Amino acid sequence: MTHTRTLLVFRQTANRSELHMVLKACKLLRVFGLQGVPELVNFPESVISLTLLRYLSVRQTNIESVPRSIEKLGLLETLELKDTLVTNLPKGIGKLHHLRHLLVYCNAVNNNMMFGAAQGVEFSTSKISALSISNSLQKLSLIKVNTNKKFLKALGELKDLRRLGLVDLHREDGRELCCTIQKMDDLSTLDVRATSEDEYLDLDHMQSGSPPLLLQHLYLKGRLKRVPEWIPKLTSLKKIGLKWSKMDADAEPLTALQDLPNLMELDLVDYYTGQVLGFGDETFKKLVALSIDKFDKLNLISIGEKAMPMLKKLTISRCPDLKLLPFSSGDLELLEELLLFDMPNEFIAEFETDSERREDLKHVGVIHYSRHPGSYQSDGFKDLSPSKWR
Repeated sequence: MTHTRTLLVFRQTANRSELHMVLKACKLLRVFGLQGVPELVNFPESVISLTLLRYLSVRQTNIESVPRSIEKLGLLETLELKDTLVTNLPKGIGKLHHLRHLLVYCNAVNNNMMFGAAQGVEFSTSKISALSISNSLQKLSLIKVNTNKKFLKALGELKDLRRLGLVDLHREDGRELCCTIQKMDDLSTLDVRATSEDEYLDLDHMQSGSPPLLLQHLYLKGRLKRVPEWIPKLTSLKKIGLKWSKMDADAEPLTALQDLPNLMELDLVDYYTGQVLGFGDETFKKLVALSIDKFDKLNLISIGEKAMPMLKKLTISRCPDLKLLPFSSGDLELLEELLLFDMPNEFIAEFETDSERREDLKHVGVIHYSRHPGSYQSDGFKDLSPSKWR
């Protein structure tokens, strides 16, 4: 094994002594991954001797901390700590001047549909400044926004970032965050979460003509008074997730999104507090997947002529007042999947009776329902696909 360059271990029982022996014999390792090993609680110290390592992943383990000696891995480019228990990083992180990808979070609860399910990591202003010296970092997520007023300003020095994930953003930090991301010309993924689901994200402070135009994936979690004015200018956007926005009808929640020329996926959770959600004529022309979840007062979805002509997957969840199917003949002709979760009995009854409205869905290949949001547990599952109709 002395010439081994890559070692990936998946869902194996972690024997500490055996792991030590294996790593001791693999001094030339460039890539090491230890994934899905819940028995692993302590960071494997033997890794620190692998000074040629470029990629290190210990995702889906119960590791709680990273030793300061991580700084000895001076050639490390990727450190992946996703789905671990790490909540803080040592000072040694700032000495990894070749680091390009730093991905870390822990799931505080098993239900990822809850606000704050994924917890970010503490990160000081000094660590940000240290990483900005080489300016090689491209992915940084999920990071808790430091209360130090210089934190977001220091973050702006990471100008080559392509992916940025932040949690615990206060409303008053919105202006500074906008100034920060304006400097990141290559940013393609932005994920921002407020301190709570009742905290507003105040992000309408982008200077005219200065939003990150290469942004392809945008996720905003927190209240919005309206969709920030700069979002309709992001012509490269392919996927948007807007959660816990709680906007009312006066905010025209779909207007700012409907003409984005490359938008393919739209995920909306607790996004809108109104009763009617309308998709206008000839809007969302490239949308392929749409998810509508937890619209508590919604009782009608209207779909205009030639709206969402490319839609293939539609998911509707937890809309207790929605009683009627949002379709009529000619709507969503390319739809392949209709997935329903925790919907009222009257809504589901539409699929179980022979009616003209149900007939409009005979072209849909898969229609599934479950009482359990996001899960197809055997109890409460129904296959309502046309092939099952009688």
